[in-house]
Amino acid sequence: MAEGGVTQTRPAAAGKPARLRVGVLLDDWEGPQWLRGLLDRLRASRVAEVVLVVKNPAPPRHGLGDVLAGGGQSLLFHLYTRLDDLVFRRRAAEDVLGPTDLRPALRGATIVEAEAQGGELAGAALDAIAGAGLDVLLQFGFAGLSGRALDVARHGVWSYDHAMDAGLDGLWEVLDGEPTTVSTLRARGPGGAAERVLYRSWSATDHHSLARSRQNRYAKSAEFVLRKLSELQRGAAAGVPEDEAPPLRTPGNLELAGRLARLGARFARDKWMQWRGLEQWVLAYDRSGGPAHHGVVPGQLEYLVPPADRFWADPFPVEHDGGWYLFFEEYEQGSRRGRIAMLRLGRDGSRSSPEPVLEGASHYSYPCVFRWKQHWLMIPETSARRTVELYRATRFPDRWERCGTPISGVRAVDTTIAEIDGRWWLFTCMAEEGALAYDELFLFHADSPFGPFTPHRKNPVISDVRSARPAGRLYHDGVAWHRPAQDCAARYGYATVINRIDRLTPDEYAETTVARIEPDWDPRIVATHTFNRAGNLTIVDALRLR
Repeated sequence: MAEGGVTQTRPAAAGKPARLRVGVLLDDWEGPQWLRGLLDRLRASRVAEVVLVVKNPAPPRHGLGDVLAGGGQSLLFHLYTRLDDLVFRRRAAEDVLGPTDLRPALRGATIVEAEAQGGELAGAALDAIAGAGLDVLLQFGFAGLSGRALDVARHGVWSYDHAMDAGLDGLWEVLDGEPTTVSTLRARGPGGAAERVLYRSWSATDHHSLARSRQNRYAKSAEFVLRKLSELQRGAAAGVPEDEAPPLRTPGNLELAGRLARLGARFARDKWMQWRGLEQWVLAYDRSGGPAHHGVVPGQLEYLVPPADRFWADPFPVEHDGGWYLFFEEYEQGSRRGRIAMLRLGRDGSRSSPEPVLEGASHYSYPCVFRWKQHWLMIPETSARRTVELYRATRFPDRWERCGTPISGVRAVDTTIAEIDGRWWLFTCMAEEGALAYDELFLFHADSPFGPFTPHRKNPVISDVRSARPAGRLYHDGVAWHRPAQDCAARYGYATVINRIDRLTPDEYAETTVARIEPDWDPRIVATHTFNRAGNLTIVDALRLR
């Protein structure tokens, strides 16, 4: 048996691994949209098949009547979660929290009804489950399961923390304004094996709404099971031992009232700032040669401030003709979409007026400009079209035409490309429907910037809102390659982190955060999310209070 208790479970046909046999524990045929999506993916995959469903004939209920009868929740907590759902939850197809019928995704599976007594499944039903030859048992019901039930699948019982206690999941992080909330997929058993963490991801906490905070995390986490089953099918280790998570505590009425008062004050303050429109993205640069470390020198920064009806962000400078050409996103409030603009910076401090160089009916931003075989190329963000597009300068710097679509059918943001040791590596953030594109970094590689691009074997290589989303070109400091990334935990684009790349192959990726650029060099700055260099020029963007 491999480390972590994972082996190939049965012989497979040559070149075609066997599908894993999966069972599902359910309390109810009605479940949330994110769970239906997970089961649909399993049904369509070549990795696993759901062969058994264990249904609880008497699922637990948590309605208002149960609360009034002493069902474990405080009345205020019950009312708060219902009101939060009513005000903040999405009422559309992408509402991953909304209820749906799970049965269509489970067609063809054997159905077994089993009651749990003291955490144990009934004996006859347990024997039937044990005879199904399961590789994995997914738990979305039967809270508190213990005993022989943990031994019925070769690789244990897998469960999400949030699926087993959705009523409290993420509550304390929202009430206390914590920057991140963790989503975890765990495995227990078999044979008394220690509980292990299979997958862990960090998301930004929505500081206004519990429902919105869950919306992003649950949409994203629906992919975790299939990712780990794919690894399991290949014979990879399935997790690392870790202590069991502490139980969540339901706040009493008085305690919750105080925290809700602070939550309301935070919401009112943020809405007031948003309504007054006091924040604007500007650019700040240093042309003195820049500091030796990974950051900026506040006293040497010069500002480029746009007119009041727009913002400038995502600066990408290039050296050319004895000066710098600066490409950036220009977003006009009236059009509500971005375009790529350009201006020239002279070494004597002169500046040209900005002019648009790439615009259209959809949004453009993050103009990753680079050089290849005497050609100037650009990959702007075109996530609205669900593409990653490549453009070539027909007349540098102001005329560009599309010359390729390396990746399509995905919602990719802030795509950044670099040639390292003769191979082209494409870094981009992508998200499932209903989730935010801040949390997970995907990596692709190819022989040229035109592709075709091959997905990294361990995608996503980063699943952490604090360091996933790209924030500028990769650069080499003479010792190692470094990747600027956004820390979007406190808010979108709050800070920039510099990550040293420790390992980069088609099968492995590892990085270490070595520096941070905080929005603290000017009392008016509240966020900074792009860092780039070109020769002696260092440039960042900054969200500034006007």
